[in-house]
Amino acid sequence: MNSESQIKKRTLPPRVLSSLDAARIQWYHFKAIIIAGMGLFTDAYDLFCIAPIMKMISHIYYHGDSITTAVLSLSYAIALLGTATGQLVFGYLGDRVGRRRVYELCLIIMILSSFGCGFSVCTSRRSCVMVSLGFFRFILGLGIGGDYPLSATIMSEFSNKRTRGAFIAAVFSMQGLGILVSSAVTMAVCVAFKNFGSGSKADGEAPVEADVAWRLILMIGALPAALTLYWRVLMPETARYTALVEHNIVQAAKDMQKVMSISNISDEITTEAPSPSPPPTYKLFSIRFLRLHGRDLFAASANWFLVDVVFYTSNFLLSHIFSSYSHKPSSSATTNVYDATFEVAKLGAIIAACSTIPGYWFTVFFIDKVGRVRIQIMGFFFMAVIFLAAGIPYTWYWSKHEQTEKGFMVLYGFVFFFCNFGPNTTTFIIPAELFPARFRSTCHGISGAAGKLGAIVGTVGFLWATKEVEDGDDINQVYPDANRMRTAFLILGGVCITGMFVTYFFTKETMGRSLEENEHEHERDKNVEDEEIESQIKKRTLTPKVLLSLDAARIQWYHLKAIIIAGMGLFTDAYDLFCIAPIMKMISHIYYHGDSITTAVLSLSYAIALLGTATGQLVFCYLGDRVGRRRVYGICLIIMILSSFGCGFSVCTSSRSCVMVSLGFFRFILGLGIGGDYPLSATIMSEFANKRRRGAFIAAVFSMQGSGILVSSAVTMAVCVAFKNFGGGSKADGEAPVEADVAWRLILMIGALPAALTLYWRTLMPETARYTALVEHNIVQAAKDMQKVMSISNISDETTTEPPSPSPPPTYKLFSIRFLRLHGRDLFAASANWFLVDVVFYTSNFLLSHIFSSYSHNPSSSATTNVYDATFEVAKLGAIIAACSTIPGYWFTVFFIDKVGRVRIQIMGFFFMAVIFLAAGIPYCWYWSKHEQTKKGFMVLYGFVFFFCNFGPNTTTFIIPAELFPARFRSTCHGISGAAGKLGAIVGTVGFLWATREVEDGDDINQVYPDANRMRTAFLILGGVCIAGMFVTYFFTKETMGRSLEENEHEHERDKNVEDEEIGDGQSLAST
Repeated sequence: MNSESQIKKRTLPPRVLSSLDAARIQWYHFKAIIIAGMGLFTDAYDLFCIAPIMKMISHIYYHGDSITTAVLSLSYAIALLGTATGQLVFGYLGDRVGRRRVYELCLIIMILSSFGCGFSVCTSRRSCVMVSLGFFRFILGLGIGGDYPLSATIMSEFSNKRTRGAFIAAVFSMQGLGILVSSAVTMAVCVAFKNFGSGSKADGEAPVEADVAWRLILMIGALPAALTLYWRVLMPETARYTALVEHNIVQAAKDMQKVMSISNISDEITTEAPSPSPPPTYKLFSIRFLRLHGRDLFAASANWFLVDVVFYTSNFLLSHIFSSYSHKPSSSATTNVYDATFEVAKLGAIIAACSTIPGYWFTVFFIDKVGRVRIQIMGFFFMAVIFLAAGIPYTWYWSKHEQTEKGFMVLYGFVFFFCNFGPNTTTFIIPAELFPARFRSTCHGISGAAGKLGAIVGTVGFLWATKEVEDGDDINQVYPDANRMRTAFLILGGVCITGMFVTYFFTKETMGRSLEENEHEHERDKNVEDEEIESQIKKRTLTPKVLLSLDAARIQWYHLKAIIIAGMGLFTDAYDLFCIAPIMKMISHIYYHGDSITTAVLSLSYAIALLGTATGQLVFCYLGDRVGRRRVYGICLIIMILSSFGCGFSVCTSSRSCVMVSLGFFRFILGLGIGGDYPLSATIMSEFANKRRRGAFIAAVFSMQGSGILVSSAVTMAVCVAFKNFGGGSKADGEAPVEADVAWRLILMIGALPAALTLYWRTLMPETARYTALVEHNIVQAAKDMQKVMSISNISDETTTEPPSPSPPPTYKLFSIRFLRLHGRDLFAASANWFLVDVVFYTSNFLLSHIFSSYSHNPSSSATTNVYDATFEVAKLGAIIAACSTIPGYWFTVFFIDKVGRVRIQIMGFFFMAVIFLAAGIPYCWYWSKHEQTKKGFMVLYGFVFFFCNFGPNTTTFIIPAELFPARFRSTCHGISGAAGKLGAIVGTVGFLWATREVEDGDDINQVYPDANRMRTAFLILGGVCIAGMFVTYFFTKETMGRSLEENEHEHERDKNVEDEEIGDGQSLAST
């Protein structure tokens, strides 16, 4: 029997499991929620009551001598460490010996250890008390850890398919009730002991009976779990474990009929039903396991780690953040022990009632309507927004004004709402649905253990990082100062943003599918039948009709719309990358007056965005091939928009080092978005375009860079004129006016506006038909997507009937031996040419203001030059070059690219640039630099460099990688080529800046002009680089004009005789 039939047989679950998936909601579902939920209730009660308990212990045992940070850290971490251990141990045992048997044991451990915590030995020696309490809380953590994966797994295996998410979320929501009840019990005990005890003291000395109070609080938490122990013992084993792991369908059917009303399974009880086929024999953490489930396990573990860093840290810091709001600050020497503990518990109760519990139940209601992934992304997003809104203005707003305390409490409360109506709940649900029955509890336990590691990092790490005073001071004084709190909030915001990305790119949706469908989805994805190899090879060169129709389509409105949508990204790219020259001129006047920017700082300022761009090209190009062009494309634009505004809001207005670091950080993030936009814009446009005008369409997208350069110069000039004429006053003595600090920020932020205007249209773009058809193998969807946006004929049969999917592409991987044989030469050519042209292009732009300094304005030192005039002259020169050379060069390429060809235009561009650089360099010392009357002629000559760079290799190196490579590698290879180009850009800007600098660091920046000999050498080197580009293009670069993308792809395989080899292999496999 072949492997396909085995997979099909395994995907037909026993009737008892199908009946469970289709069963109506019954009383036993609610009973199971309560039985399982009481475990989570006890978990939350015991884990989150520790904050008020430690407040009470600090008064009883540490009066006048605070709990050291080490002891405090260990007190919080010991239960979490036990929980992580329990999740790993009992999660594994749940898959080995059964869910039910281990489930009982975990509850018994929790009950006994809760009472053990209350009976911690000693009543006077604090070290003895803390060691005893720590021991029992570790044992308690073991039971809690086992309860996490088993509660989720049992509930998921009892539930029906339609409301499974709501049932698991309802179990998890019992945590909110546990937090609320723990706070309520603590407050009640404090009130009772204060009013009816032997006497409460206001001088800070705790009464004797207070030692009983905290023990009583801990022991009360065991009662609800103890009451449900009997019902947990009576629970049957889940049908999925019995049928799929123990292979006993008859027993599974009998067990379910005892507790639920399920029809159509009588034949599985009265007759010996055949056992399901054994699952694949791969083991946990085998290569096969990692191929099938490694991505899901990583996503589940990473998301749980990230959300627990946020959730536990937020709970831990709760009493500290609102100390001034919850009660008037006072030292432990004058605060009543019961009042202090009451205030901490009261604040926890308010947050639980107003934020935590509503968040849980919003998830219960929406989880099976909206989906797990969307809710998780939404929760991470809103938490990130809240933390950033709290952190950015914390030092100058939230911490400075008494009237903001209530507003801050409301804002902070929304963290808990969106944490629970978001990733805190979904990370508990998803691992219980993704993995096979025989690994389900184990994988859930591994994910949860990663989460508890995040909880330890959050509580202990932030406790040490934000402590303000030395150990030995009063614990009530250990409040983070404003700057550290601000940093903590910003870090938590970054953690949430990371969670968004991990969820978006790695987490799979499980809503609406049975557990068995989720399991076998992986096997269908990873199994390709041996006997189909021959037919795959034969059909691979038969292009789906929708792609042939795209190649033959007439030029339509959507082509032009796509050019604008994609081009706005390149517009923003160029605006942000090339506005840095006039911006640095302005910054040198504002922050470095009388003290030049050092070469190191100047180099880093230019290189940081290029480094980010190279990184973004490598990361997002790979994701574009893995998860789809459209999904990644919108994210890149969002990053560019937000980081452009971030550059404008760079912190500090006086400290130049602070400004430069902040600006560098945001420009690196900006570079990430720009880097992702490069390969995706080219790939998307190439896959939407028709064969006849594909080059012109991609070139038109890239030509928006010229508009971006021109507009950045125009905006800079307009801002300079406006601030000079209407500002608080412009000074000609070199001292920059105060409002000049706003001017450069405004220039940077304006660049985000065109991109922001096209963000909506970018999100509406469908996935490209080639990605959908050739990578996702869904021709029907590809045809439907194209018919929505374009008028394409002859594909109606592909939208109304299920055409045969194209066979999967060759199974070789990126950078495998076969990949290098087929595409290595093309990847080398694309990367080398892009590296060489960017050395020339970015160096030429960088040196522009220096070369024409004597022509653009009369040389003067920064001590006498007006900041706006100096910046205006640099921008004006950039605008002249863009309007007269750069933009015409782009549009010449648009017009000729599909008539002359890519290779010819690239060789021509390199050739004429080499001629110009040699003509400029050879006579530079004795002609160009010696005669005033030659300056205009030199400017015209230098302008042709930009014309032939863009009517040449700068444009063609962007086009060719988008046409040469297979669909499943297209974005990745384009990104690799582009990253090589940005490496050339860094070499060009930074290398030439250091190589041609004339004066030592410390002199005025306006005097740092290369002398004639060094300029001559620079031009000659650039000429040699262009000659090298000619040879690489001529010997290694293939022409792609006039052929479809699929023809370019399969040309390689025909050249290498791969088809014959694979057909022979397929025939031999078929004969066997």
